[in-house]
Amino acid sequence: MDLSSLMPWRWPRLDPERTRATRAAYDDVGRYDAYHAYCRQIAPRGTGSMAAAAVQQRGYDVVKVLEEVHAANLKERLLADGIAGERLKEDVTFADVVGFPDSASLRRTLEELLHSDIAERVAAYFGCEFLVYSAQLMRTYPVKIEERSLLWHCDRGPREFLKLNLFLDSTAEHGATTEMLSLDDSLPFERAGYTFGPNKRRVADLARIADRIGVAVSTDRPALVAGQAFLFLPARVLHRGIPPSRGVRHMMSLMLMPSPVGWRDAFDRMADERFVESNLGGWLSDAGDLLRKLHLDVPPDLHSKANA
Repeated sequence: MDLSSLMPWRWPRLDPERTRATRAAYDDVGRYDAYHAYCRQIAPRGTGSMAAAAVQQRGYDVVKVLEEVHAANLKERLLADGIAGERLKEDVTFADVVGFPDSASLRRTLEELLHSDIAERVAAYFGCEFLVYSAQLMRTYPVKIEERSLLWHCDRGPREFLKLNLFLDSTAEHGATTEMLSLDDSLPFERAGYTFGPNKRRVADLARIADRIGVAVSTDRPALVAGQAFLFLPARVLHRGIPPSRGVRHMMSLMLMPSPVGWRDAFDRMADERFVESNLGGWLSDAGDLLRKLHLDVPPDLHSKANA
């Protein structure tokens, strides 16, 4: 039995100021809020559509992206063509990333995933065109100790970005999935200051914090079939990865965000530096820098306050 969560150094430190500062670093200082408004102004799309209703209401949805056999064939192709895995981060031992041999291979894969149904959902949520900020084929392995993304957290980043985590094999094969809290249930933990706490202060069980702040916890742990995906708001919905209990989980993970141009155009504009597959999800500190990577002019109100 793992009793580490009972030890004083693993107790969560509730720090509302840290959470507010993290939000401001991206949305205010980094100007990602203004960037989203700019994209809605010059490239509106999906306004009035109900395609993203579930994500808007609870912060996540389980969507069908591919047929099961298509997902299996895609996994086989990506592993055969891929480059030997590298760790997401040096201290992350339970997962690695399989690289794409070239941008054309990734572009072909994105065409398969971002078909009209999925693209409509994403655009409907943002209210504008969107781009793929990062795309990774991830392998997750069984672990003995839960850490980092296997503990409850929100991803650091702009409030309004989406992740599409596509399972290329079924939960029934390996036991892995993602456990979620809804938007409404996540909000009290943000107000209390848990959401963006240090990695070492994350917990696997929210019950003690829920008791402390006087809320009930109701989590959701869907079992996915190959070809299904989580479409969710990782910076707003508390979530944690459930690692495989056997075998390996293969997942395509896309970070999606608003864009002033369509995703194909955006991908092509950044293809020379292979930004989408090489950044491993690291956020630019200034949203204006993304426009520069797209070789687009930066409006005056999208210059970072840090550089003003």
